[in-house]
Amino acid sequence: MKVTTLDKIKLFGSMYSVLKLLPGFKKKVSCFFRPIDTTRFFEFAYLIKFMKKNNLRGLNILDVSSPHMMAYYLSKNNSILKTNIDFEEKRFIKENKNLRFKLEDATKLSFPDNVFDMTYSISVIEHIYKNYNKAISEMIRVTKKGGYIYLTFPVAEKYKEEWVRGYVYSNQFSKEGKTFFFYRFDENEINSLLDQLQNVEVLYKDIFWEKINGTYDKTMKTLRNASRNKFLNFIKNVFINNYRGFTIFPTNPVTNFPKDKLFGNIHLILRKV
Repeated sequence: MKVTTLDKIKLFGSMYSVLKLLPGFKKKVSCFFRPIDTTRFFEFAYLIKFMKKNNLRGLNILDVSSPHMMAYYLSKNNSILKTNIDFEEKRFIKENKNLRFKLEDATKLSFPDNVFDMTYSISVIEHIYKNYNKAISEMIRVTKKGGYIYLTFPVAEKYKEEWVRGYVYSNQFSKEGKTFFFYRFDENEINSLLDQLQNVEVLYKDIFWEKINGTYDKTMKTLRNASRNKFLNFIKNVFINNYRGFTIFPTNPVTNFPKDKLFGNIHLILRKV
């Protein structure tokens, strides 16, 4: 599916419509200027477009560790169970009649089989060291037959693991003073992953590759380089994040892995059979 400029503009409106649901004035102000991060412009817009296209609403939905703004938006017309392995995430969640939070490990979900109409996990499995296959299997297990699973994660022409020094997220695998950050999966890894999945059919496998090689890495480096002036740093990051959100990827996705590509964002929609 395409993600057009109009889709992204509408997405801003969708995110603004749930600002009142957020906890605290400071959080509301921050999200007014920066409601979503760079790749979320495509990930959020893609899921919303798919749901509207298929008239999906009134669903029982499981959110597996995804950015919380998506859960707030979907809770307007659906029942959302927001989960995360990190209890600190709860401070971003103000529960309401359609939105609840539960501490969960994606690799061993506590729910019975065939519970949810839809399960989604946005930019999560790449942070699960080695056990990402198990996490996807668990998402499939708890989804009802005929239900949908939406996944996004980074890809590249060459497989890559990124390790960093210090703390990134809770429960991240560490060794020798370094912490595992994320994978970029190559074509062989994607094919192997899909071959192992059971009881699902692939409805969409769309990849948005960055228009100019290296843009994503440069953008992340710039965003992480904080100046001493917090206000100027905030304004800088808002501008860069929103500008790249509109420009980093092309409108039309592809399904192949062109040579020498450093970063792409894959969108998988599976249906349980």
